Amino acid sequence: MSKGPVIQGDYRPVALQRVGEAKLLIQWSDGHRSEYAWRWLRENCPCATCREHRVTTTSAQQSGITTAGSGGKISLAVVHAGEVAGSPYQAVSVTPVGRYAYKIVWADGHDTGIYSFELLRQLCQCSDCRSLSAWANQGDA
Repeated sequence: MSKGPVIQGDYRPVALQRVGEAKLLIQWSDGHRSEYAWRWLRENCPCATCREHRVTTTSAQQSGITTAGSGGKISLAVVHAGEVAGSPYQAVSVTPVGRYAYKIVWADGHDTGIYSFELLRQLCQCSDCRSLSAWANQGDA
């Protein structure tokens, strides 16, 4: 049986598997098996540029402000469309950073996000973690 998300503890990835163009699976040392859509990982990129963009966009949306030409959509590209080939949601590589994280390089050239093991566990989209997240959010309502 798969354990739910572990936010702190002694766990590490023991296997990574790319499933087509859409998904990444990580098997953890504590037995948990995490699932991630590449798009979800990119939309939650932890780099400073992406975090700032999410905060700015969220603040603008809450204030009813939209950026001209944005159509209310968040742009994930660090460079403008047409400057490089590739989708911002297509991972080119996943490489270890020390013993605590992975760096994902995206097809559009973005490569500054360092995904800590803790963050990856928080972002897990497996059915167990989604159920726990939904249950926890009910208490916030």
